[in-house]
Amino acid sequence: MREIKFRGKAIDTDEWVYGVPVPNGFGTRVFMITLILGDDVAYPMEKLHEFCREVIPETVSQYTGIDDKNREDIFDKDFIHDGKEKWKVGYSETSCGFDAVGVRNHGCWSLYHLANGHNKGREIEVIGNKFDNFELLEGE
Repeated sequence: MREIKFRGKAIDTDEWVYGVPVPNGFGTRVFMITLILGDDVAYPMEKLHEFCREVIPETVSQYTGIDDKNREDIFDKDFIHDGKEKWKVGYSETSCGFDAVGVRNHGCWSLYHLANGHNKGREIEVIGNKFDNFELLEGE
């Protein structure tokens, strides 16, 4: 079973915050709950706000369940490189999973297959994301 986790950029500090995103009732603001509770941990609900950080809604990204060659988590909206090509990671409703779309040739691979060497033994590496590395958007 793959690990489910999210990240988003804090609205006040512009740093990445990891946890569970919770939108407000109107869908205009998103808060990241950074406290991860297990079955053996309980925390009073009235103190939950202490572990909430507001994030920029557009930056909320989901972990794909796949790491790169350096064991860095690959998230939706990341850019990866396979030694030859730059790819943009995104969720595909068609394939019901995460795909990597070639930025220059607009080819498309299943991220799982690309990450696990099923496509010509490529080793992928995260090189940035669309929020921190605007220069990677060139050629899109």
